[in-house]
Amino acid sequence: MSHLAVNGLVVRAVEYKEADLILSVITEQEGTLTVTARGARRRGSPHAAASQVLCYSRMVLSEYRDRFTLKEAEILEGFSAMRGSLLSMALASYLIELAQTLAPEGELFRLTLIALANLNADRRPHKLIKAAFEMRALFCAGFGPETDACSRCGDEAPTMLLPALGGRALCPFCARQRGEDIDAMLPYDTDCRLALRHIRTAPAEKVFSFTASDKALAKLAALCEFLTLAQTDRVPAALDFYRGLL
Repeated sequence: MSHLAVNGLVVRAVEYKEADLILSVITEQEGTLTVTARGARRRGSPHAAASQVLCYSRMVLSEYRDRFTLKEAEILEGFSAMRGSLLSMALASYLIELAQTLAPEGELFRLTLIALANLNADRRPHKLIKAAFEMRALFCAGFGPETDACSRCGDEAPTMLLPALGGRALCPFCARQRGEDIDAMLPYDTDCRLALRHIRTAPAEKVFSFTASDKALAKLAALCEFLTLAQTDRVPAALDFYRGLL
C-alpha cells in the first residue's frame, strides 16, 4: 500500500454502504480521482467536512490496487459564502463540469479555483466569470480561436468575424473576398476583441480582472458560450439548470 499527497477539490459525493462516501476529486497533477471516504457520514467523522462538494483540501490518500482511500484531510478553502446562493452554486457546477470535460489538470485546475473564489467573494458579475472561464478553458485545451486581427490581412476592423466553430478571425472585406457565408459567421466588435485578448493573455489570477459595459458583456457572454458549446458538442446538464434559474 502506498500513499499519495494531493491538493484536491471535491466535485461529487455519492453515498456508499452504511456511512461511506465515494468522492470525485479533481487535482492539479493527477486529474480526476475516485476516493472512498470511510465513515464520512457518521457524526463526528474527521472526514465529514472535507468530503463536502466544493471543499478544497490538502489530502493524504492511501492507494491499493488503483483504489484510493482518504486517510487525512486539511481544508484549505470551503467556499462557504456562496453555498447560500443557488445561482452561484449552479454556475460553479457548470464551470466544474466544463473543466472535467476539457481535462482539469494544470492551469485549468488553478483557473477553476480562481473562478470559485470570485463566485464566493461575489466580486464579479456572473456573466463575466462564466464568459472568461469558458474562453480561457478553451485556450487551455487548445481550442481557443484567433481573435486579435484578421488572419488574412492583419487588420483590426471595428467588426470582426469568426467561423461558427471558432478558428481564425477574418475582417468583413477578407471574408467576402474568400466567399465566406458572412451570415453564418460570428461577429464581434472592438470591446469584445479587447476582452478576448485579455482573457487569452492575462496571468490566470488576473483573467477575471476586467470590466465591460452591460451591452459589451452580453455580447461577450453570448460569443463565449456559443464557441464553447460548438467545441464540446453538447449542452452540459449543469448549464441547462443554471439557465433555468436566470
